[in-house]
Amino acid sequence: MGLPDLLRKRWSDTVTLGCIVVVAIIEAWQEAASSVPASVKIPRLDGWVHYVPLALLLIAGVVWVFGRRKKAGSLQLQTSQPPAIVPGIPALSALLGQNPTVAFDAKKFFALAHYSPVTAEIEQNIKTIAQQNSPNDKEAFYARFFGVGIVAYHHDVSWFVCFRQGCVVSGRDGKV
Repeated sequence: MGLPDLLRKRWSDTVTLGCIVVVAIIEAWQEAASSVPASVKIPRLDGWVHYVPLALLLIAGVVWVFGRRKKAGSLQLQTSQPPAIVPGIPALSALLGQNPTVAFDAKKFFALAHYSPVTAEIEQNIKTIAQQNSPNDKEAFYARFFGVGIVAYHHDVSWFVCFRQGCVVSGRDGKV
């Protein structure tokens, strides 16, 4: 699926995101201009420009709702089909009445992956843990183990990106 196809199918999301980005830029400009002394020569956004963010947010909301109404009709058709796998905890795709779409090229992933002695040891440790905890259904154990682990990893990455620090207590003062 190329970029034109993606934009055609998800136009409401694209327009909504574009409006929000423009609003953020205008608001950031207004905030920056308000904190700079008047002697500094930067263009100020005055007059009707103060209403542009409100108008763009209204447009974004209307376009997003209109795009979702159109998609809701297609979602109702898919709800009659049961999901492929019913996990213990419902997946987001199951809650939305959709079949999960997974596009993963394992051959390419493993061909480009870095291997080390640590990798082999971790693989063996995971197999041992699976045997100890779920000897009758190792596949379900692996799926839950990696599902929980990947989500936890992404939360840690988000935390680090947002707060620019690790998730461990640092120094003597005990601050995170």
